[in-house]
Amino acid sequence: MHNYKQLKIWQKRIDLVVAVSISSNIVEGAGRNSAKEFNHFLTIAHGSSYELETQVIFSEKLRLIEKELSDDLCAKINEV
Repeated sequence: MHNYKQLKIWQKRIDLVVAVSISSNIVEGAGRNSAKEFNHFLTIAHGSSYELETQVIFSEKLRLIEKELSDDLCAKINEV
């Protein structure tokens, strides 16, 4: 089993509190019994990051958040 709290990707996702699905998939994968299962959940988390980026862009387009915040969040999402 993997210690998810030591994973840099998990630590960075915690900084993006809105990324519940991403962090949850990383943790679920870490609790699995094989590297193959863990990698599968990391792939799901990666897909969720694209969803989150799209939601941030939508929020900007709907003028719910400023462009600067949108750019900052998207940069953090893409970094991970």
